[in-house]
Amino acid sequence: MIEIKKYSDQSGHPEPRRVIRYTLFWCHHGSAEILIDENIFILKIGQAVTITSGQFHQLKSVEGELTALEFTLDFFCKSDSDIELIFHNGLFCHFGMNEMITIQNPVFFSETLNTIEKEIQEQPYQYLISTHSLVELLLVEINRSKIANGDEIWKPDALFLKFIESVRDHFKNNYQVSHFADILGTTEAKLNEVSKLHTNKTAQNVIYS
Repeated sequence: MIEIKKYSDQSGHPEPRRVIRYTLFWCHHGSAEILIDENIFILKIGQAVTITSGQFHQLKSVEGELTALEFTLDFFCKSDSDIELIFHNGLFCHFGMNEMITIQNPVFFSETLNTIEKEIQEQPYQYLISTHSLVELLLVEINRSKIANGDEIWKPDALFLKFIESVRDHFKNNYQVSHFADILGTTEAKLNEVSKLHTNKTAQNVIYS
């Protein structure tokens, strides 16, 4: 559901893996080498990178200190606003265009991750509620940092994000747009509208891609 892992001056995973969780890597000190799909990222101190659920990646090595935060969609997304937040500014909906993000307030970021780790370890009363709120704060800090770093604001519609997740969940079934419209309680026209708004593609082309 939610998990914190810490790495210090060590080799990473022996081979690429696909984890059905959303992953955030945070470099607290030194550097780390991470393979995401076919791209190598050298994460430096004060930088984070996000990985979409199901995306192939491999933590190759850590020369310093690195924290990995992993959580599932059902843990975090309790409402439309949660769905919009997790994908705001392309955090976990980057269509393979992962990026390293320099965090403007690294002390706050590290302290928040440490608090999440403590909550998970000790599991006090309502710890899942508190960790959910803390993850929200991390995502808000990333969004603020991206804006401060000069990135454009991208806030997708919740329906489009539900459509994307449904496509990912059923990609082996080759469903048509009409089937996804039924699943989501909407119309083909509406799915085409939000798809063109956010990707300049039809809903069917979003499914194919």
